[in-house]
Amino acid sequence: MNLTNRLLLNKEFSWQHLRALHQLRTTGETHMKVHENAYFQHLLDQGLLGRKRLSATRTSRTDEARFNDEYDREFDLIYQEAKQFLDAYDLDIPQARFTLAEIIGLQRIYTQCDIIVKEEQSRGQISSTFLGSSKVLKHSELLDKAVLRILSLERYPQLDNVLDRALLISGCPKGRRIVLCENDAYLRQPDKAEALRTALWYAGGNHIAKLRHSPDPSLHFYYSCDWDHHGLLIYSRIRAMYAERGYHLQLLTPVDEAERKTVGSLNHNSQWEKSHWSKHLTDNDPTTSLFNAPQRQLLAHLLQANKWIEEESNDLKALLQANKVLIDDE
Repeated sequence: MNLTNRLLLNKEFSWQHLRALHQLRTTGETHMKVHENAYFQHLLDQGLLGRKRLSATRTSRTDEARFNDEYDREFDLIYQEAKQFLDAYDLDIPQARFTLAEIIGLQRIYTQCDIIVKEEQSRGQISSTFLGSSKVLKHSELLDKAVLRILSLERYPQLDNVLDRALLISGCPKGRRIVLCENDAYLRQPDKAEALRTALWYAGGNHIAKLRHSPDPSLHFYYSCDWDHHGLLIYSRIRAMYAERGYHLQLLTPVDEAERKTVGSLNHNSQWEKSHWSKHLTDNDPTTSLFNAPQRQLLAHLLQANKWIEEESNDLKALLQANKVLIDDE
């Protein structure tokens, strides 16, 4: 895929935008949210596209001949090539919001897959060489899975960081409770956790195998995470892993004051897969439900508003107090 238009190489132009252009070419309209994208704004300014009103979700061709000429010249071959590549690896799914630059990187990985596997390159090496930064794959679960699928690997042959398999404990190691944290922000406040007589375990995202250490069965066991698609998905996997061994992991509900951030905000790549979570909104059986009633209410609000809550938006003490974790200490 050869791209020269700078408007198509930025992180705001994704495969979903290219699909929208294809819809406009074939049907004359699209209901995808595209008007905030710079290239679509360019087409609107040029009079090739239009909307009945600013708040309208439907975008239509207003100059069919000029739009079709532009699409056929600029995009037809790009769309066909990208579509064929994504279909080959079952990657053309609604949540696959790859940028065109990322698709180019995936194509380059495909052409070099024999060398990558033979040299046992790590995730960081692959990410740096083909996707522009060693941290790109670390921060995008969907892109990470796509690379493993293209390489026909279940995991990378090298650890990017030995800490990915090490269980980190901070705060009060022999505290009254254990809080398992998706991110490491609270672990960087050991004095605060120790004053709260709380042991902090670092979950570290998807690297849950290291969490097979058995907690003290006499202690209450809690989980703190980002309230977004990936954070709650990881929670469900960890909860199931511990449940198989007879432990109950209780999810902590964010405080009311925690900032509700817009999905897709800077450096946030976790898009809600609403169909996955809708079934959990009606499950009120305490033996099977991942969430209690207030948590289901919060999740419903986040899904409807397309918002998320970052773990670090909660002060640790306020978080524990809001969830009535510290009652026994009073």
